Amino acid sequence: MKGMKIRRKPKFLKMDNQQPEVKMAKQKYTKETIKTRILKEMPKSDIEIIEYNGIMKPAIIHCNKCNSDIEYKTMDKIIDRGRRGLKDACRICEDTTQISRRDKQIQKLEEMLPQTNFELLTPVKRVKEKSLFRCKKCGATFERNLYEFFKT
Repeated sequence: MKGMKIRRKPKFLKMDNQQPEVKMAKQKYTKETIKTRILKEMPKSDIEIIEYNGIMKPAIIHCNKCNSDIEYKTMDKIIDRGRRGLKDACRICEDTTQISRRDKQIQKLEEMLPQTNFELLTPVKRVKEKSLFRCKKCGATFERNLYEFFKT
C-alpha cells in the first residue's frame, strides 16, 4: 500500500461547503392586493373589505351598490367568482342562483353579437331550439341553436 495515493474528494463535492437551499417565500396577500385583484377580475364590483385575516380565512365585504355586508367562508371564494366569469363580487347584486341556463346563454349572446357580423332574427325560446340568424356581410340567413352558434 505504499505506492497507492489516497484520493480526496474535490472541495466542491464536500457536503460542508454546499450552500443551503433557498426556499421561496410565500406571497403575502394584503387587503390592498386582494382588492386590486378583485377589481381586476370583476370590474363591476364596488366593494370595501371589512374583515380579512388571510386568503383561506373567513372574510366580510361591504358592497357600496346595495349597501350590504356579505360574509364569505374564505376570501378565495370571492376571487373564485371572477374565475368563473362572474362580473360582481357581491352575490346580492349579481344573484346567479336565480339566473337560468337559458338566460345566461342569452346574456352571452347579447354581449357577443355586436362584435360579430351576425344579427338575431327570431328570439331564442330554448337553448337547444334553433333560432334564425343573418350574416351582415352577405345577407345569408341560417338556423343554429345557441351551442352551435357559440362554436362557430
